Amino acid sequence: MKVQESSTNMMTYIVQDMLDYAQIKSDNFRKVSQQFDIRQSIEKVMTIQRRKAQDSNLEFTAEFVNINEL
Repeated sequence: MKVQESSTNMMTYIVQDMLDYAQIKSDNFRKVSQQFDIRQSIEKVMTIQRRKAQDSNLEFTAEFVNINEL
């Protein structure tokens, strides 16, 4: 279930990016910034991609180095 939810969220982000691009082209873009947890975002992507890697007998890992310094 987590994979489907993560995939849905990623698709939502892609659609939002496309809409932002359309707003930029029409000079109607307004910047909205919000904080997010980069580690959590990477881990969500890793969850989706890890399954594909395992299907190919590959190990898929990430190492977080100095992430708290950002």
